[in-house]
Formats: sequence, structure tokens, C-alpha cells
Amino acid sequence: MASLPSLRRVPATLEAVGSLVEWIGACAREVGLPEPRAAGLEVAVEEALVNVCSHAYPPPTSGALRVRASVSASAFTVEIWDEGVPFDPLAAAAPDVLAPLEERPNGGLGIHFLKRFTDEVTYRRAGEENLLTLTVRL
Repeated sequence: MASLPSLRRVPATLEAVGSLVEWIGACAREVGLPEPRAAGLEVAVEEALVNVCSHAYPPPTSGALRVRASVSASAFTVEIWDEGVPFDPLAAAAPDVLAPLEERPNGGLGIHFLKRFTDEVTYRRAGEENLLTLTVRL
């Protein structure tokens, strides 16, 4: 990741999501994450960022988010911070993905995708910030 910056701070808007997802995907591929894993991580990151942009700052407030990519000998990690309302996505009830489609509510699969496409997801409230960490083993 030497050629790419490891931290980005942007307004928490849906318009910012696409470039952040592309950047994370490029970082993941650069460190050798296989294509299917990198693509899955992009889905997870997109879901997390859309949730921040849609729910962290209730109108009329606005705010920013920070995304950091890092790599160790064993894992690629994405950290997403926001200063919005406290929200632990891991505390939400898991959707029933086996129920017939017509019986399922709209939405609600974002957290399922976070867990499905990463090896570890953690959340913590650090002072006035939410921190969501997505980890994929290399």
C-alpha cells in the first residue's frame, strides 16, 4: 500500500461512497487479497458506508467520516469512523435469510453482508465516535 494513502476523510454523503469503495478495493488487491475476497470486501465496505451516510447524521445535521486501510502479516483491515449518533450494527437482530422473499422486510441485509464477506467485524464507541472495523485474513 506504499503508493496509496492509508487514511481518507470525506463528507458523509452518498456521493463519496463509490470512490471510497474503489480505493479500498484497489488497496485490498494491491496487498494480494484474491479477487473474490476483494470483491466481497467491497460489498461489505459499501454497505457500512451507505449506512453511515444514511443514518449517522439525522437532518439537518451533517458530518464527516474517516476510512483507514491497513495491512499486517495476516490481515487486511478497514476502519470506518463517524461522529454521528451512537449505533452498534452488531447489536441488531440477524435477518431471516431463509424466509421466502415475499415474507422478508425490505432492507436489513447490510449487517448480514458485513459478516458474510469479512472474517471479523467489531464495533466500539470511542468518545464521540463510532468505530466499525472490518477484517479479512490474508
